[in-house]
Amino acid sequence: MKNSIKGWKDIFSFTFIQGIKAKSIIISTVIMCVIIIAGVPIASLIGGKSETKKTSIEEVCIADMTGIKIAKDFDVLKNVKNDDETENMYSKIKYTELDTQKLNFDENAGLKDIYKFDKDSKKVYLQITYLEDSFDVEVIYDGNGKLEYDDVDNYSNFVSDNFQKILMKNMSVADKDVEIVNSVNTINYCDIDSVKDEIDNNKDASSNASDDKLNADKLKDDNSLSNADKKHSKAKYNILYTMLMVTLFILTFCGERIAMSIITEKSSKVMEYLMTSIKPMAIVVGKVLANLLIIVVQVGLIAISFLTAIFVNTSITGEKLPESISNILSRSNFDSANILTILISILLLIGGFILFSLIAALAGASVSKMEEMSEGVKMFTFILIIGAYIAIFVLSSNTYEKTSMLKYATMLVPLTSVFLAPGALLTGYLSVGLGVLSVLIMIVSNILLVRFVADVYESMIYYNGTHLKLKDIIGISKQNRNGSKRRAK
Repeated sequence: MKNSIKGWKDIFSFTFIQGIKAKSIIISTVIMCVIIIAGVPIASLIGGKSETKKTSIEEVCIADMTGIKIAKDFDVLKNVKNDDETENMYSKIKYTELDTQKLNFDENAGLKDIYKFDKDSKKVYLQITYLEDSFDVEVIYDGNGKLEYDDVDNYSNFVSDNFQKILMKNMSVADKDVEIVNSVNTINYCDIDSVKDEIDNNKDASSNASDDKLNADKLKDDNSLSNADKKHSKAKYNILYTMLMVTLFILTFCGERIAMSIITEKSSKVMEYLMTSIKPMAIVVGKVLANLLIIVVQVGLIAISFLTAIFVNTSITGEKLPESISNILSRSNFDSANILTILISILLLIGGFILFSLIAALAGASVSKMEEMSEGVKMFTFILIIGAYIAIFVLSSNTYEKTSMLKYATMLVPLTSVFLAPGALLTGYLSVGLGVLSVLIMIVSNILLVRFVADVYESMIYYNGTHLKLKDIIGISKQNRNGSKRRAK
C-alpha cells in the first residue's frame, strides 16, 4: 500500500497550487466573504427597522389558580424596557383578574365552556397553575378572532422571558422562596378551538392559599411542546438544514472537480506522463487531500469574514449580530456542543469528504473521453443525491427528534451520516456514544473503499473504451482479486 501511494506529495502540491489559483475558487470565495461582511450589517439595519412593531392584544384576563394571588403583579410587565431602553410594545395592555370561583369548571367542561370570546375579540386569557414545582401558564386565544398566531407567539415569549419579574414582585425573596422563583416554568399558548382535552380540576386550589404546599388545577396538552421548546426546536431545525445544505454544496462542488480533473487528465497525455513515475493510487490520494486543504482554507477565510462582519456591525449598529442570527447561534441551541462533540463532528465531516471524494475519483476514472464526462459525473451525483435526500426526508419529517430505526440508520450509514450526524451531535439529537459509533463506521467504510479503489483504480486508469458502469467496476475488482490469488499460489 505504501508503494502504491508513492509520489502523492507531488500530486498534492501541484493540485493544491492549481486549485487555489483557479478562478472558480477565487471568485466563489470572494463572493461568499463579501456577502457575509455586507450581509450581517444589512440584516441588522433591516431588523432594527422592523422592531417598531405593535401588538393587537388589548386585554389579558388572568385566571390565577396558584393560590398565591399572582395576577395582581402582572402590571410589572408594563415597565419592562427593551434593550435600547425604549418602551416595550405590550406596555399598554390592560390586565384583568378573573374570579375563578365563577368559572365553569365542571367535570366535562372544555376551554370554550370556561373562557368566552366576543366577536373580533382582541383579548387573551392566561390560566396560571402551579404543580410539580413549576408554574404552568396557558395563553389561550381565539384563532377565529382578530389576533394573529405570531402575535400570540411573541407575547408568550415575552411572558416567558419576564415571568420571574412577576414572581419577584409577588414575594419578598427569602431562602425558602428562591427555589420557587428559580423554578423551570412552562409558558404554553393554544387556540381555543384546537384544544379538546378535559380539565383536571383540583377543587381545593383556592381554599389552601395560606398552605405551604401550593395547589393548582393543571391544563396541559400532552402532545404540545412548551413555547420555549418550540422556539428552540425551530432554531435547531434551521441549524441542521443549513449544515446539510452547506455540506451538500461542498461535496458536490469538490467531488465534481475531482472527477472532471481525472477525466481531463485521463483523456489527454497528462495521465500517461504522470503514470511513468507515479502510481495511479497516489494520484487519487494527492487530489483528495489537496481539495480537503482548499476547503479548509475557504472555511478559514469565511470565518475571518464573519469576525470582520461582527466588527463592522458593532461599529454601525452597536450590536454584534442581528437578532435573527443571534437567536439561531444562541448557546441554548447548541446544548450538547463541547470539545468532544465538536471533534467528533469534524471527524465525521472529514470522513464524509474523503468517502465521496473516492467515489468521485472512481466516477472520473470510469470515463475515457471528454464527450462522456457527464456520464462519469452522473454516477457520483446520483449516489450523493440519494444520501442527501434521505437526510432531508428525516429532517423534514421531524424523525430526527424521535427514537426510530430510520433516524439511527441515517446517523450511522456513511452515505447519509455526513449530512445530519454532525449537526445532530451539536444540537443534542444524537448521543456521544452513537456519534463515536458513526465515526468508527465511517473509518471502516473509508478503509474498505480505499482498498477497493486501490484494487481497481489502476486498471480503470489504463482502460480506454466505453463508459464503465458500477457492475463493470465490481467485475474489474473480482478479476484483479482472482489474479492476485493465482499469483500468490
